[in-house]
Amino acid sequence: MKKLTTLLKTILVGSLLSTSAFAMDKVIATVDGNPILISTLTPYLQGQKLTEANKKQALELAIEDILAKKLIQTTGVQLAPQEIQAELMKVFQRTGLTESQFIQALQMQGVDPKQYMMNLQKNLITQKAMQSYIFSKVKVLPSVAKELAQKMKQNDENNGTAPDIKVDEYQVSHILLKTNPVFNNQDAYQELLKIKSDIEDNKISFKDAALKYSKDFASLGDDGSLGWNVPQAYDPVFAQMMVTTPLNEISKPFQTNFGWHILKVTDTRKKDVSDNYYLNIAQQQLANEQIQVISQGLMKDLRSQAQIEYLP
Repeated sequence: MKKLTTLLKTILVGSLLSTSAFAMDKVIATVDGNPILISTLTPYLQGQKLTEANKKQALELAIEDILAKKLIQTTGVQLAPQEIQAELMKVFQRTGLTESQFIQALQMQGVDPKQYMMNLQKNLITQKAMQSYIFSKVKVLPSVAKELAQKMKQNDENNGTAPDIKVDEYQVSHILLKTNPVFNNQDAYQELLKIKSDIEDNKISFKDAALKYSKDFASLGDDGSLGWNVPQAYDPVFAQMMVTTPLNEISKPFQTNFGWHILKVTDTRKKDVSDNYYLNIAQQQLANEQIQVISQGLMKDLRSQAQIEYLP
């Protein structure tokens, strides 16, 4: 990605700078039929003389700039105001300057603050488009990731460095009530209080109460049981109630985005998730390797997809 960053800094120079007048202006190349005039090379020369070598280098930068603009259109990426502001904050933090101090510093160096902002936004959206293109090309095969994960795990086990990664799993049952125009939050709360009381008084079992009252039709066939799972799999409010309710006791009524509940944790256990740990590492490693390769060949890919013609 460092090469990609360097490329961005190189090709995305101020495209709106005024061009110098050349004695003989002419078309020197076309990209997808769009002409590049010799006079448009001015911002890419960066103050250097128009020697044959400098002209060739500036022309390549101009072509890459056009290809970058085409990529922005193809990917359809856009910049949100907060993205621009976040990048500005990074600049201020790196320089240790406030916004007004930074503007003054630009002006002292002869840089137009408006032009700087335009170039900053151009850099950001181009980088975003390139990232979108790169990520769209990344394809990690599950079988390859799984094989690499197994090798990683085996290697760590052989070296005695395999981490012991376990998480708490809960076996939980619940009863869900949903509100409607004639059955409001207070009604649901009071109804669940009564159901809870009846279960605790052995007037009805949790299983039978779930079958009779619960509106979670997905769990009705399992007597209100949601099976084994980790807290992160549930609504945050549900998860918090699940981990704080003592084993085999019934929670107080509580509300989530799905409705009103009472729950009962019937068992807990530790689950080894080291396979998932290694799989995540393997997937990330394979993805990073692909990203590096795609990044290095990005401009070559863009050139191959365009019709570029050099004119004498």
